[in-house]
Amino acid sequence: MTGPMSRRGILPIGNVPAEIRLAAWLLFTGGVLFVLVDLIRLATEGGDNEAFVLPLLQLVIALGIAGGLLRGMRLARLVGLLFALTVALLHTLIAMQPYPLWVRIAAGVIAASQVYVAVLLNTRPAVLHTGGARR
Repeated sequence: MTGPMSRRGILPIGNVPAEIRLAAWLLFTGGVLFVLVDLIRLATEGGDNEAFVLPLLQLVIALGIAGGLLRGMRLARLVGLLFALTVALLHTLIAMQPYPLWVRIAAGVIAASQVYVAVLLNTRPAVLHTGGARR
């Protein structure tokens, strides 16, 4: 039986390389951590809700890229590289701002994880999975 109701599910990840699964997980958790840090900051320090748009935007884009990576889309790998490096730069800049220490540490962890995502997306298994290898 094939189709969306088969045992394989909508998004079978059994044959997805570990590098892609880890990159998708790090993209997602980086977005979730950014949202949580911003929620805690808003609850403790107050402020405007307009600053909450950027963490949500990062989370939504990361979810889209992670889904595309798990499906094996070539464009998702290329956009994922650009997105991961842009997010790493953003969080590096956040880590250098005069925010509380815990915010800067969280931003540094997110930046480091996004650089690792870029490294993972450049590995041979990731390139082969997304159909980017030339033969």
